Amino acid sequence: MTLTTSMLDNLTLTVVQEIRVRAPIDITFAALIEQIGVHNEHPDGTPMHMKLEPWPGGRWFRDLGDSNGHLENGVTLIKFRHSGFGLIQDEHKAGVVAGWTSMHDKVRQRAETGRSKSAVQ
Repeated sequence: MTLTTSMLDNLTLTVVQEIRVRAPIDITFAALIEQIGVHNEHPDGTPMHMKLEPWPGGRWFRDLGDSNGHLENGVTLIKFRHSGFGLIQDEHKAGVVAGWTSMHDKVRQRAETGRSKSAVQ
């Protein structure tokens, strides 16, 4: 079987984003940890229950219940990449991009407004 470019496009998912945050790296990192953990939500604001173990080797997973889951000068640059391979529907691809964009916006807002509790030690 020969895979065409169109077929490969239907089997891959790649999200690459750069988010400039007007806050130092320690505050930005704390905001990131809070947003992807206890404050995680879908773009429409409904909670997306995620668990984050904020230590080296810690897990980050979606908690669906029942043991199911799923720079410089005061500016920090987050370089983000999410990749996937398999049968990926167009609707899911669009949702993933929208979801990560929403999360990154909230991380930036949390860091820039000082809503982040403190730097992670």
